Amino acid sequence: MFISDKFMFNGVSCDEYNVRLVYFENNIVNDMKIPFSISVNSDSKDSIYPVYKEETNIPDQVVLNLAYVDKTGNLATFSSEIFKRIKMWLITDYFAPFITEDYPDYVIYLKCVKIQDKLTFGNQGFLEVTFQPYTHYFYKQFETVVLLSGDNATTIENISQEVCYPIIIAETTDSTVNTIKINDMTLNLQLNEPVSVDNKMLTVLNAKGENKLSCCNRKWIKLLPGSNDLKLYGYGKIKIKAEFPVIL
Repeated sequence: MFISDKFMFNGVSCDEYNVRLVYFENNIVNDMKIPFSISVNSDSKDSIYPVYKEETNIPDQVVLNLAYVDKTGNLATFSSEIFKRIKMWLITDYFAPFITEDYPDYVIYLKCVKIQDKLTFGNQGFLEVTFQPYTHYFYKQFETVVLLSGDNATTIENISQEVCYPIIIAETTDSTVNTIKINDMTLNLQLNEPVSVDNKMLTVLNAKGENKLSCCNRKWIKLLPGSNDLKLYGYGKIKIKAEFPVIL
């Protein structure tokens, strides 16, 4: 449940559009707890030891009420141009990241599916915006940078119950030793040409988006639930980014 009225959507703060989450006089606030539900079915004819199977349901849609305010935080008057700007921001072709100030380290992916105007004759009021969540989960953001000078090591705690696949950005700063190792993964890099390794999508790209898969031995990295010890080798630096799904 949200307490703060500020948020970011698709990398843009609500301040850019003078928009706030609405709180009503009956103390009902915007609720972003995504209900987790599964269907449990059985087609077994054995009444003593039946066999069940689980089917994950599509997450329930989320409705948020957004008000347009002035610099003092009071309700302001909507115009057709303001409507257009806000709707262009909220409507995307993909599930975009949503971050509230209440949970700044967590992101949920949402797609706007409906916008309903709730205005007075003076064009004041709010927008009732319906979002479809991508999953039932919030995702805890993780990022760490390790400077490499020979043999190194780091430990990453996967707080979720799922296997996660990090994005690793690696760069060598040594023209002689241009190999970087992460556990069984080996990267043979060019000086001053960082690459991004997506262990979920199985891609290796440079900053220009060019395919550099040939520099990797394809021993992909995965993070199991709990502590993950990574043995590192090389001269340069690596940045490791991951998202751990959790239910808040």
